[in-house]
Amino acid sequence: MNATDAAIAQSLAQELALATQLHEAMSREEAALLDNDADALSQAAHGKSQLIASFVTLHQQLRRLLGQAGLPEQDSSMASWVERQTDPAIQQQWQQLLDCAQRAQELNRTNGLLIQRLSVRNQAALAALRGPGESALYGQGGLTGLRPQFRTILG
Repeated sequence: MNATDAAIAQSLAQELALATQLHEAMSREEAALLDNDADALSQAAHGKSQLIASFVTLHQQLRRLLGQAGLPEQDSSMASWVERQTDPAIQQQWQQLLDCAQRAQELNRTNGLLIQRLSVRNQAALAALRGPGESALYGQGGLTGLRPQFRTILG
């Protein structure tokens, strides 16, 4: 294995570790959504954002390494690189990364549905507090639907 291939293999291992941590953060996010725990949700979202930033940086480095290995700097090149490797550990890590990404994608979809459900519930609670016939607290432009209760004096 040449130096570039070794660096790609190391990046693959790092991506798998980050993907696993991201999945764990998303699981904490799901638990916070289910428990309606705003503090835990905030912590999970912050951790998730940091992991995503690290993942993006690492992924960009990996794409450059794939270019150095003579492959196009695109996502599909990783699968081509893995196919060329003879080390079964690399094949295994690649499959684990794909599996983890699939689980994270499903968890992200589930969390999105939970957020949507909570949003609908919050909107219903706000509507109940406003009472019948009252306008929404804020319109689409982020402004209240109420007109100011003062007059402008021109002098």
